Amino acid sequence: MRKGFTLIELLVVIAIIAILAAILFPVFAKAREKARQSSCLSNVKQIMIGILAYTQDYDETLPRGYSYIAGTSNWLSFAHMIYPYVKNDQLFVCPSDRSYTFDNTVLSDWTPGGYGYNDALYSVSLGDIKDASNRLALADANGYTLWHGATNPPPNQSAGNYVQPNPRHNDGCNVGFIDGHGKWLKFDEAIKTSYWQ
Repeated sequence: MRKGFTLIELLVVIAIIAILAAILFPVFAKAREKARQSSCLSNVKQIMIGILAYTQDYDETLPRGYSYIAGTSNWLSFAHMIYPYVKNDQLFVCPSDRSYTFDNTVLSDWTPGGYGYNDALYSVSLGDIKDASNRLALADANGYTLWHGATNPPPNQSAGNYVQPNPRHNDGCNVGFIDGHGKWLKFDEAIKTSYWQ
């Protein structure tokens, strides 16, 4: 005759499974976020290639984070400016920030973006940048226009128009540099003044 499991044995097995799940779920979540971080970094690198292609077509002058379209009430973000060079809406959506979807046909006032652009680069020529591999151009953000100051916006600008990098990937963010390379930096590192000068 076959003997079944006792209630105590079943409870012990359930408790062991619950303990293993409590240990493993955070590990799986961290691994999933690491995969999203890698996908996001790929986006950043491809966006930087688009920015550099745009720059070559405009006499080596870098784009602006946003531009007002004369005669309309619309604004053109850097993402719209470089879209013809990348032709992929999904590049502008960070996999860890599903609150935003990019539409290259919609031009609006301060539409939040998945990535922000260093607007201090506006009208800067590539030839004038001394250390392109250390000058930040792009970062994870909840808006199109970045500035590194934690408390004050640039002179004569509204604070609502500028955002800081968003540390959405394991307390850090993916950033792109003017030479085209990208990497993950801790938030404190990403807002270091030396990267913005």
